[in-house]
Amino acid sequence: MLARSRSIKVLDFAMQGISGTPCCEMFVEALGLKTLFSAFMGKAKKQKNPLATTPASEDATHVLGIISSLFSNIPSDSTARVRLLTKFVESDYEKVDRLLEIRESAEARLAVTNKEIEQERREMIADGEEIGPEDEDRWYLRKVDGGLFTLQTADYILGWICMEDDGVRGHAQLILGRKGKGLKDIVKVLKEFHENVSEEPTDLPRESEDAMDTSDGPSASKSKAPDGSGGLSQKAILEGLISFLETC
Repeated sequence: MLARSRSIKVLDFAMQGISGTPCCEMFVEALGLKTLFSAFMGKAKKQKNPLATTPASEDATHVLGIISSLFSNIPSDSTARVRLLTKFVESDYEKVDRLLEIRESAEARLAVTNKEIEQERREMIADGEEIGPEDEDRWYLRKVDGGLFTLQTADYILGWICMEDDGVRGHAQLILGRKGKGLKDIVKVLKEFHENVSEEPTDLPRESEDAMDTSDGPSASKSKAPDGSGGLSQKAILEGLISFLETC
C-alpha cells in the first residue's frame, strides 16, 4: 500500500506541465487508466497494517492531480483522450458520481476550515490587532490544505468533462441539483482558483488548446500568456472553462 501511494505521488508530479505530456500518453497506452480509476473509486486492496499507510485523502489528491494532468496534456480527439473521457461515461456515470462525492467531502472540510479562520479573524479584531497581508496569505494556505485544493482540482476536472460531453454535463447537473447546487457553484470555485494563479503559460499542447475552442463560449485558446508565448496561461485555461459553464 505504501509503495502504491509513493507511485501515485511520483506519477502525479511526472505528468504535470508540458514535460509530462509524453508520460501522460505512455500512461494511457500502457493501460494505466484501469489501475488509476480503480484507485479513484476506492477499489484498491486494503492495507493489512493500517498504521503503515499514507492517508487516503493524500492518495485521492494525487489521483485527482493525475486526472487533471491527463485532461490538460492529452490531445483532443486522440484515442487516448476518448478513452479517458469514456471512463466518466461508462457504468452509468459512476465516476462522475465519485468525483462529486469527493467534491462534497472537500467542500465540507473547507467549511470547517473557513469557520475556524473566521473565528480567528473576529478574535484579532476584538483584540485590536491589525490584519495584514501575511495573515491573509497564511489563512489562504490553510484553506488550500483544508480542502480548497482538492475542491479546485475536482471542479477543474468537472469543468473539462462537462464541456466535452453533454451526457456527463446533464448527469452532473442532476446530481448537483439534488443537493441544491448547480454548475454555478463550480464556476464560483473556479473563479477563486483563477484569482489566485499566475499568468505564466502552462505550455498546454496545441491539441488541448483546440479542445478549449467551443462554439458555446469564448475560447481560452485565444487568450495567450502575456509574454506572447504559444502556451496558455493557467488563468486562460480557467477562463475558458468558466466561460463555457456560465453559458450552460
